[in-house]
Amino acid sequence: MSHILIVEDDTDINTSTAEYLRRKGCLCSQAFSGTEGRLLWQAGGVDLLLVDLMLPGLSGSELIAEIRKGVKPGEPVEVGTYRGFAMALSVEDFGRTFVLTLKGQMTHRAELGDDVLGNLLRIDHALNKMPDRVTALHSQLDNLHQQMKEIQGEIGKPFPQETELQQKSARLAELNRQLGINDEQAPVGEQLLEKDARPSVLEGLKRPVQPKQKTDKPKDYRQER
Repeated sequence: MSHILIVEDDTDINTSTAEYLRRKGCLCSQAFSGTEGRLLWQAGGVDLLLVDLMLPGLSGSELIAEIRKGVKPGEPVEVGTYRGFAMALSVEDFGRTFVLTLKGQMTHRAELGDDVLGNLLRIDHALNKMPDRVTALHSQLDNLHQQMKEIQGEIGKPFPQETELQQKSARLAELNRQLGINDEQAPVGEQLLEKDARPSVLEGLKRPVQPKQKTDKPKDYRQER
């Protein structure tokens, strides 16, 4: 059973609306000011809010703005059914956009505005586009099936350059063998030394430089002619 909160300062309108909804099987709570409506909403368990925007004290617009702050973006709230589709309302774009999602075998979305009749037209327009969407999906499915058939046909075909590839692979293997690239280890004497056994460049720089010894070059007594 849906729990509906009616916030209306006019006693007659509030009471008559509540009686009508109760006859339809709904559970109704009544508030006659924005402040009272806020307290009943904060108590929890309310599925739908019917509010008059022109309320004394806390106005209906201010009450809705406060309620919006507590609604998580993207969290859908079920609001009933329309033309056989379950409806869920969600708030997106940081509370600036209301989106109604209609769920059946497919999901349809409609952004809502401030005008009631305009919202009904948006919902009907979203549902009337169903045949076009179904046709587009069938077309995409046919394209996928055609692509799968083409791929399956290509799988069984031999590679056109297979012979050329085998010849070039054999030639490359022969060149690698002649150059000694594959599977040949370096001689033991040429293996890298362990880190601790390597000479230290820093230690070599710290050692004093040995003075050069003078060598007496023999004099050349040949005369130029």
